[in-house]
Amino acid sequence: MKIMILILLLSLTACKSKDTSDEIFVASMAIDKIDDTYNGYFYIPSSIEVGSGTAKSDAKGKIGEAKADKIIDLFYEISFSASLKINFGHISTLILHESVLNHQDINELLQFLKNSTRFDFNFYILSTNVDAKDIYSLTSSNNEALITTMLTEPQKAYEVYVSTPPLHYLNFSRDFYENKTIKLPLIELKEEWKLDEDVKSYMARGISFIDKDKALCYSYKELDFRYLNSTKGLFYSDNNITFTIINYDISIKYNDDIVISVKGRLEDYDKSIKLDPNEIIKAQIEDIIKSLYDECDFLNLEYYNKLYKKNYNIENIKYQIKIK
Repeated sequence: MKIMILILLLSLTACKSKDTSDEIFVASMAIDKIDDTYNGYFYIPSSIEVGSGTAKSDAKGKIGEAKADKIIDLFYEISFSASLKINFGHISTLILHESVLNHQDINELLQFLKNSTRFDFNFYILSTNVDAKDIYSLTSSNNEALITTMLTEPQKAYEVYVSTPPLHYLNFSRDFYENKTIKLPLIELKEEWKLDEDVKSYMARGISFIDKDKALCYSYKELDFRYLNSTKGLFYSDNNITFTIINYDISIKYNDDIVISVKGRLEDYDKSIKLDPNEIIKAQIEDIIKSLYDECDFLNLEYYNKLYKKNYNIENIKYQIKIK
């Protein structure tokens, strides 16, 4: 019995040989560029002590900052500036400012990440057209809760990304090296409600497209990108009609023709009004396609024409819209 107790005590103390307090865990990172200088912002949440299972309600997250002449040197600069080891293995999101959404910067960044052993590649890519530092501004405890949900738990904050779901790093890399047009949620700082002077909500309001070595950013206000994003609920309202679509889902298939399929279930719809929700949805999607396509091949027609030896164009798109 004494031997068993001794073994049990040794097994309990062995797990303390590595103290999480020896490391700084980065949860999210943003990169932008001003003139010829790259800026890195590393979000370090402190509301939960990693590994201890305890929480501090009065603790606020911190932002580590670094500057460098090369994009990959940001990781070295932040490591050199800290007395503790920087742990990048738990990054949930990487935010790229439109100033670094170009082929050279992205290629250098992806090559660095691929060759590094400090990342587990299980994070998502977002974009922004505002100062990256402002995204992490922690002006209240409510603000930090919003940031923590959006930037450290992207899969749990699906309704926040009103334009397009966050793109996983591996899918981003695949699309980049296949020369596809990439679409990313575009984070803009927008006041959704005001509980006090400091409380604001952050949402991904639009889409940032990377197309032929350039970044094109569109606000949610300009085009209603919700219609290109599957979502649990989609609300529509104009002067004549109001309705909600539950379990709204959209998919694009490249067969003999391009087929855009939309499904969903209608709620709160006044059938006495002679307006067809299916036609409304189709018109919304057509408006987005026609408005964007002169500037951006966001349906990747050029890529799929080469892949399938087809002649896809926006004029031969077929729609299968089934809103029940």
